[in-house]
Amino acid sequence: MYHFTYVVSEKDYWEFNKFHISKAKPSKKTIALTCLVVLIIIIVLRLLTFVSLYAVSMILIEIIFLTISLSVGFFYKKLVMVFRAKRNIAMLKREGTLPFGKNISLQFDESFFVVTTKQGESKIKYTNIEKLGMNGYAIYVYINAVQAAILPLYVFENHEQISGVLTFIKNKAELPFE
Repeated sequence: MYHFTYVVSEKDYWEFNKFHISKAKPSKKTIALTCLVVLIIIIVLRLLTFVSLYAVSMILIEIIFLTISLSVGFFYKKLVMVFRAKRNIAMLKREGTLPFGKNISLQFDESFFVVTTKQGESKIKYTNIEKLGMNGYAIYVYINAVQAAILPLYVFENHEQISGVLTFIKNKAELPFE
């Protein structure tokens, strides 16, 4: 039905990691926990302010601390999660064990899709697809919770082909689109 041959770059893999971090449940839990901690710190500071009878210096300290806390809480996702992902990719690159095949052949047939890399060939039934995702950079066909076939949008000839492939996969996998 559809067949694509392309090279997966580090940028493609990085975009997948950003997408996955923003959608994964553990990431959302970490962000929620961080927001809870920031909220507790804010409440404690408010109580300290009331105890100090609104001393001007305490109010200024609270305003400064609240500003810093909210900024760190807001940017926490980008600062920590992205830093960890970049560090892991750099470490894997140094070890020469990047977790993706550079030269990829991806073929969508009637009952399964085939991913062919230098390491070998994998035939995956559409019923084994866990989820399907897309951002402005690629389509991600999740094979399990943390592994996906990356199909960059630049391999498509036009928007109609993108829509056709998405519709084909969604119908075969019977999964909601994320």
